Amino acid sequence: MINKPGSGRVVGFVVDIFCTGMIDVANEFKLPTYVFYASNAANLGFNLCIETLCVELKQDAIEKSNLEREIVVPSFVNLVPMKAFPVEYQQQDALDFLISFSGKMREAKVVLVNTFLELETLAVKSFPDTNFPPVYRVGPALNLEGVAGKADDMDAISWLDGHPPLSVVVLCFGSAGNFNEVQVKETALGLKRSG
Repeated sequence: MINKPGSGRVVGFVVDIFCTGMIDVANEFKLPTYVFYASNAANLGFNLCIETLCVELKQDAIEKSNLEREIVVPSFVNLVPMKAFPVEYQQQDALDFLISFSGKMREAKVVLVNTFLELETLAVKSFPDTNFPPVYRVGPALNLEGVAGKADDMDAISWLDGHPPLSVVVLCFGSAGNFNEVQVKETALGLKRSG
């Protein structure tokens, strides 16, 4: 691609957290890498906090997730109960992935986060000045035109229009939603009680 006549000049790589291994490829071409973090700044801060616990402080996050304690997460306003750690981070393979992508992100020139200062002031200001690239806010990154009006959307809109106002609750657990039996039962109970 670089040598193809008429192609634009490649000035850097933009990758997401699932492709941080491409940083090595960019380095071979002596190009900078920019990591796009599609989740919010608070989530990035939480992940970096867990990585710090595991790598720098040599603590076992899986073991800690079973403790009746709370920890300070610089990107959060409140203390976080260790038992509230996401289920994924109570499994070694998921924790290894978090440590891997967090470590590779440190090699990027910049981390681009889908947020804006007015939404996440504390989280945005919580990132360390050293040992982590600058964090740039590029949000909100929304596609307001590319999806609206498609047949699948219209089916959903028609279905929603067929229900009374304020009668539908949407639960979105992201692309990695994963719950244990107790959490599923509590969620179901909460929905049932809400009417």
